[in-house]
This record gives sequence, C-alpha cells and structure tokens, in this order.
Amino acid sequence: MSTLPKILDPCPVVEASIEIRYSTELPGDAVFGVLYAEISKQFPTSLTKLPILQVPEAVRMSDPNLIYQPHYLLSVPSQGNVSVSIGPKVILFSNVQPYIGWNKFFKFVSDALTLIANTTIFDSVERVGLRYIDIFKDTALLGRIHTELIITGDLILTEPTTIRIERTDGTYTLILQIASNADIKSPTINGKGSIIDIDCIYLFPPGSNDFFSVYADIIEISHQKEKSTFFSLLKDDFLQEFNPSY
Repeated sequence: MSTLPKILDPCPVVEASIEIRYSTELPGDAVFGVLYAEISKQFPTSLTKLPILQVPEAVRMSDPNLIYQPHYLLSVPSQGNVSVSIGPKVILFSNVQPYIGWNKFFKFVSDALTLIANTTIFDSVERVGLRYIDIFKDTALLGRIHTELIITGDLILTEPTTIRIERTDGTYTLILQIASNADIKSPTINGKGSIIDIDCIYLFPPGSNDFFSVYADIIEISHQKEKSTFFSLLKDDFLQEFNPSY
C-alpha cells in the first residue's frame, strides 16, 4: 500500500504508547521528583500512585517482571486523554481512547522530552518502544485480514484464536499480536471482538547517551513501520468500513 490513510472513522485505536527504558544512578523517588517537577512546569497534571508501590522495594527492583513498571501516573487532561507514567527505569507516554492523532500525540511527547532533557536523569537509554492497540467490536478478524491460518487442513476463520509473531526489521523489532473473536473487557468494549496489537522496539547500543539527539527519528521510523504493518494487514473491503481519509 503506497499511500497510507491518515484518518479512520470510526477510529479503532484504544491505546497508543511510547515507552522509554533507561538507566540512572538516582534512587527511584528522586527520579520521580525531578521528572515531575520538570513536566509540571508546562503541563498541569493530576497525580496517581500506582498499585505496584504496595510491593516491597526490594522485590520491585529484583523481579524482572516488575523492574520496568511505572510507579506514578500523571494525567494531562489539557492535552487530551494522555498521561505520563514514571518509574525508576521507565517513562511511558500514553494516549487512551479517544485517540488524538499522531501529530498531536508526538508533539506532546516531544514537548515533555524537551523538558526532561534539561535534567541529568538518563545516564543511558536502553530501548524505545512504540505500541498501538486496536480493537474491533463484534468482529472475527481472521478472514478479514491478510492472514491465513490452517490447522490439520482446516481454515480457521471464526474460532477464538491468538497469534503472536516477532520479526526483526533492520535495527527494529516488530511484535505483532492478533486476537480474533476473543472475549474483551475494556473501558469501551465488554464482549466479543478482535485485537491487533503492534509493538515496534528499537534497542540502543549498551551505554548509549545520544538519546535526545536521535529519538525523534527513531520514533517517527517506528511509527511508519507500525502503520504500514497495520494497514498491510487489512483487506480492502474491511478497511473501507472505516471510511479512510488520505
């Protein structure tokens, strides 16, 4: 698909996020204090402590499943339904439904990172991930996308199905997850539906400290890879149901 749509209506995006994993010499509470002070200079925020703080610190920092979890969430209602989640080794920018569009979301992230660049929090950045989750209500996705799954000679179309594929694309890794005709519980959907979940990850070389000079290009490339993957999946008759604008 040479020209990709700019707008879908209705928009199936339920969450877009950009995750930055970093290393720092500062303790977790100091990291939060510095980042909160910088972000609050430009964006009025509402602070929420996340449940992980109830877990003992020694467990949080030694468990590989918890070490990159954020501890605090800053809602920024003036920018749309967006937030910044902060942990000792991670910062996560999110836009949950309704999606404000890529240009507005990326500007919010870029403006926040410009403020963060004034600090010395990031000793090095380990990786950047861009993730989009799209939900399709009352839809069995297989048969409507360019994916064919055959098990013991039978074409799978309506059965509840989950697929996970991980691909390397140059220096980027694309993780594609598809759940078709699944039971979904979300703030907007409670029932049957399907999910397309695409995560594009860029790994920095160990000890990299040039993040602020290169992140914009990395995130834009990640967005193009995610977007081209998503639209290449959709069959044309399915895409037309979302009234694409170019």
